[in-house]
Amino acid sequence: MHKRLRFPKGFLWGVAASAYQIEGGKGEDGKGLSNWDVFTHTPGKIKYGHNADVSTDHYHRWKEDVDLLAEIGVKAYRLSTSWSRIIPAGQGKVNRKGLDFYSRLVDRLLEKGITPYVNLFHWDLPDALEKKRGWRSKETSYAFADYGTVVFQALSDRVKDWMMFNEMKCIYELSYGTGELAPGLRLPKRAQYQALHNLMLAHGLAVQALRANGKGRNRAGLINALAGVIPETDSAKDVRAAEKCWLERNALFFEPFFYGKYPEGSFGEGEEPDATADEMKIIAAPIDFVGINLYGANRVAHDSGARNGYRELQPPMISPFTTMRWPITPKLMYYGVKFTKDNYGRHAKALYITESGAAFVDVLGHDGKVHDFGRIQFLKDYLAELHRAIRQGYEVKGYFLWSFIDNFEWAMGYTHRFGLVYCDWPTLRRIPKDSAFFYRDAIKNNGFTYDARRDAYQSWLDQLNPL
Repeated sequence: MHKRLRFPKGFLWGVAASAYQIEGGKGEDGKGLSNWDVFTHTPGKIKYGHNADVSTDHYHRWKEDVDLLAEIGVKAYRLSTSWSRIIPAGQGKVNRKGLDFYSRLVDRLLEKGITPYVNLFHWDLPDALEKKRGWRSKETSYAFADYGTVVFQALSDRVKDWMMFNEMKCIYELSYGTGELAPGLRLPKRAQYQALHNLMLAHGLAVQALRANGKGRNRAGLINALAGVIPETDSAKDVRAAEKCWLERNALFFEPFFYGKYPEGSFGEGEEPDATADEMKIIAAPIDFVGINLYGANRVAHDSGARNGYRELQPPMISPFTTMRWPITPKLMYYGVKFTKDNYGRHAKALYITESGAAFVDVLGHDGKVHDFGRIQFLKDYLAELHRAIRQGYEVKGYFLWSFIDNFEWAMGYTHRFGLVYCDWPTLRRIPKDSAFFYRDAIKNNGFTYDARRDAYQSWLDQLNPL
C-alpha cells in the first residue's frame, strides 16, 4: 500500500557541500595554499592524479549555483568556508577578497530565501600551519579560534547557525592514522589522539569566540560522523547489543563535549593525549545543536559467548552498495537517531541530519537527462526510516542531503558522484538529475509517497534484478 509520509511543520529540508570540494579558484584573489592543494599535487595520492584546482568552479559560478538551489526549493544550505582563502597563512593578515566572497554568497542565499548554515572547517587547513605540525600542535587550535573570530565578525549579523568542524573522527583517523587524507601521515596512536584532542580544543575555543563576537542570537553546533551500527533484527537482545557497540564506537565523539571528560577506556596505556582540566572545560563549552552524518552501517547481533556480548556480521552475499562500496542500510537513519537521542538526548535536543547521501554511476543520457533511480530510492528508503524515528517521538529538526552537486571526492578524485546536480566535467555544465526533481517535490509537499508494502532491501534487489 502506498503511504503518504508527511514531516512535521517547519522541518528543514537542506543540502550540503564543502569549500574545497566545489570552489576551485586555487590561488585566486589572494587565496593561500591549503594542505589539500599540496596533497593533490603529490604524485600517487589522488586517483588518476585528479586535483581540485578548478573542481565545479563554484568560486566563479556561485550565482548560478544559488539559483539552482532556489529552483530545487531547498530551505537551507550547509556550506563551509576556506580558512586559506580568508587568512592565507592561517594566522595574521586577513584576505578581504576571500571574506567578501562568502559575504556575497550569504547575501545571495538570503535573497533567495535559503538559510545559510556555515561550517568553519571541512578538512582544508592552510599549508603554512600544516608545516608547523598542523593539528598535532595546540598552536593550530588557537589559530583556529582567531580565524573563527574573523568569520563571526564578518558574517554573524546574517548567519545564525554555525558548525566548527565536519567529522573530527575522519580528520584524526584518516589524515594522521591511515594517511588517506591530507597531510597523509601515518602516526602512532598517541599522536593521533593528540590531534583529536587539539581538534576538540579548537572547537571549544571557537564556540567561546562565537559567544564573544557573534552579532545577535547565534547558535553553535557539533557535527559527528557516526560509526554506523544497526541490529541484525529488531529483537530486544539485538537492539541492546547494537546500542552497546554504538556507544563503544561513538562515545568518544560526544562525551568530551557534553561532560568535559573522555570516556573511560578511550585510550590504551601510553596513548593518552596531553590534556589539561582547563582544556576539557573549554571543550565542553555549551552548544545549541548536534548534527549527525549517516551513510552506511555494520550489522550487530547479540552473542552471549562474545567478549563484548555481541558480534558484527558480514553483509549478505547479495547486498546493495553505493559506488563507494558503502552498504545501503536505511535502518541506520532510524537507529542513528534513536541511539543518539536515547543516550544524549538532554544535550542533543536540537538534532539535525547534517549529511546523508549516496554515490552512484550517474550517466548523462541521449535525452540530455540523468535518470538516477538509485538515488531516488535511496532517499525514499532513508527518509522513510527518519520519518519512523520522528513518528516515534524522536524530534529531528532537519535533513541536509549530501550533496548539492557532484564534486571532488577527496582521494577518489572525480570517480564518484553524490550530487543532486550533475556536473559535466569537460564543460562544467550543471544538469539537475531526476533526484533533484524528486527532492524538489518532497520539499514542496513536506513529504512524499512511499510504498510501505515493500521493505527497502527488497526494492534494491528488484532494481538489481529487474527481470
